[in-house]
Order: sequence, then C-alpha cells, then structure tokens
Amino acid sequence: YGFINNFRPAPLLPNQVYRFDPTTSQLRVVADGFDKCNGIAFSPDGRIAYMWRIISADTGATGTTVDSTRPATIYAFDVDPVTETFLNRRVLAYMDTGIPDGVQVDSEGNVYASCGDGVQVYDPSGVLLGKMFINTVTANHIFAGKGRLVILAETKIFLVEFAAAPSIVELG
Repeated sequence: YGFINNFRPAPLLPNQVYRFDPTTSQLRVVADGFDKCNGIAFSPDGRIAYMWRIISADTGATGTTVDSTRPATIYAFDVDPVTETFLNRRVLAYMDTGIPDGVQVDSEGNVYASCGDGVQVYDPSGVLLGKMFINTVTANHIFAGKGRLVILAETKIFLVEFAAAPSIVELG
C-alpha cells in the first residue's frame, strides 16, 4: 500500500499472493485473482488459508474512500499439502459494515474480522457467531495470549477479555 499512498515505488510483481521458501529462496504464486490482498490467516491445522481484499478507491492516504460496491469479503482456500498452492476458493463471509481489515483465527478455528463497527466472529463454515461492537472503525486486532484480544480502532485501543485462545500454526 506504500505505492498507493505515494511513499514507495510501484510494485515490480503483479498483484498476486506469493509464497517465499526461505530454504530454497524460491518465490512462487499460490493464489491470484485479487486486486489487493490485505493479509493471510490460517486455520489451526494450517490446511485452510483465509484471505481478504481491500476495497478502497486508489486515491491516496489523504483521500481514501470506501467503495461499497466492491467485495468486502473473506475467502477460504484449501492449502494443497504437497504444493502449498491455495485451491478451491470460496466465500467464507461478507462484512455487513465496512471492510475486513485484519483477520485472526482462534484455537477452535473461529475467524475474527475487524470491520466498520468492531469485530465480527465466524465459525469455520462462515456462520456469524457474534459481533463486538465498539462504535467505530476497527483497523486491526490481535490475540494477546489466552483470553485477551486487543482491538485497534482508528483513535482508540480496546482490550477484550473472554474465553478464546489464539491459534498457533507452524508452517513447513
């Protein structure tokens, strides 16, 4: 996003999702068809990848607006155990307020998405389990150990204490 906000040069590679293998230094595409991927999260067993895309108009940091006609979607992919390519793209959830701007997965496989009014929580099949309303846009969130979720809003920071625990995935 540095290019969009005019503080980095234009990208040299297409807007795709890449996997870098630190052992071989090989870079390869694992998913494409995204305008701008905004992150990746994995299920606790590493077999499902979740990705989301940003839907802001490319007007720069001082004039960015949300285009509500573009997808505000979290996608799920199966991760091929041999090639580690992302397969079987499907919609997990669609944000009803704002856009997904940060996703975490807990130890039970539930998916947490920052959005326009807080954090929405979905089960692994995409069923909405609940919402944490904070009455402002949530930029991101992160687990801070078992039972603690830090929510980063545009001008405030919130701490939620509840029973969930973070998912820790070791990828090969």
